[in-house]
Amino acid sequence: ECIIGGVSAYDSDLENGGLSVIFPGGVQMGTPKEEVITKYGETEDFYEDEDYSSYTWYAENAYYSYCEIDIDVETGLVCSMFMQNYGE
Repeated sequence: ECIIGGVSAYDSDLENGGLSVIFPGGVQMGTPKEEVITKYGETEDFYEDEDYSSYTWYAENAYYSYCEIDIDVETGLVCSMFMQNYGE
């Protein structure tokens, strides 16, 4: 038995197929940015550079419990996803 504290997925890790990582609401690699925002809502924690946009949502009372979705700026699609739950 164990407790999983987090999941990380990058599009390059999944490009050969055989494994799918699907977050709540059906968000996965290739999901359009607009669909992610519709499902998860707006967030004040946003970062953008020339390669990607990063959106992060935190649990209410646990800073170390969060979901981060990164969007490829060129395509507008999810290119990496992270979920961590180290709070209680």
